[in-house]
Amino acid sequence: MMISRFISTFCLLFLSGCLFHGPEEEAPAPLRSAVRDSLLAADAARGDAATRQTLATAAASWLDSGVVYLRAGAPILYGRSAALATAFAGAAERTAYEWRPLGGGVSRNGHDGYSYGIAMMATPNAEGAPSVRLDRYLAFWRRGAGGSWRIIAYAEVGGAPPAGGAPALTPELPPTLALPRGRRSDALRQVRAADSAFALAADLQGTGVAFASFIAPQGVVFSGSEIVIGTDAVRALYNEQQRAGGTLNWRPVYADAAESGDLGLTIGESVFTGRGANGSVVQRFGKYLTIWKKQPGGEWRFVVDGGNASPTPNR
Repeated sequence: MMISRFISTFCLLFLSGCLFHGPEEEAPAPLRSAVRDSLLAADAARGDAATRQTLATAAASWLDSGVVYLRAGAPILYGRSAALATAFAGAAERTAYEWRPLGGGVSRNGHDGYSYGIAMMATPNAEGAPSVRLDRYLAFWRRGAGGSWRIIAYAEVGGAPPAGGAPALTPELPPTLALPRGRRSDALRQVRAADSAFALAADLQGTGVAFASFIAPQGVVFSGSEIVIGTDAVRALYNEQQRAGGTLNWRPVYADAAESGDLGLTIGESVFTGRGANGSVVQRFGKYLTIWKKQPGGEWRFVVDGGNASPTPNR
């Protein structure tokens, strides 16, 4: 299929020029394993499935029934039905899809993992030439009894908002997880506490210090068109934003963790406050997905962080 060949070529060209800021100017290389390879293969296989089927049909097979989905311009979506109705409805016909993972990792027991990368969609225009849209994404996966991977949390990083005319959605309260036990229960509490401490550090010490303190050594932050990697690069990014006069505040509203107790996620709401061109206060609301990994010393540090815009809340 011509569009499929075009999208693969375009994706390679994009990745060759992708802006990586960090040590050695390249994406981090997590330890490879057969389980990690199977996760990244499942991630990449989404493109072929979505191109052959309808996008919604394919997405229903890779989204867990309890998925938490972050769609740009929408509130946090809880559950597969809400995600399909909002993020995958109205997809154009004859569209070719491709997901290219740039990195990822798995939990110690191989039952949970994460991936992040570039998503591309190519739709033929009236003249038949492909019109290409680029997105970035971050996903947390869980492996079922049969060995198949399902997404339990997903963020379209940046991303385009729902098409015009889409109904306004009412924010939902997070669902209550069945009370986990053992290491998963401990890890769930710990990652939520780590995110809350992270937010408090940003309030007290500034975002640059906070991000540099809570990021893993080769952690990744999505920022605009850049993928920023490592402590020094991330500190510089947020110090620059802070000097421009903006503040970033957030709070976690949802958390989950691996049964092995070494990998987890938090989802939350954020607000950036700055000054407009005329000096008036401007606020931008958002939501985020952060992946956390337990370090050898027992502390939790985030390995990937990204999010997108949320609707302005009703006052």
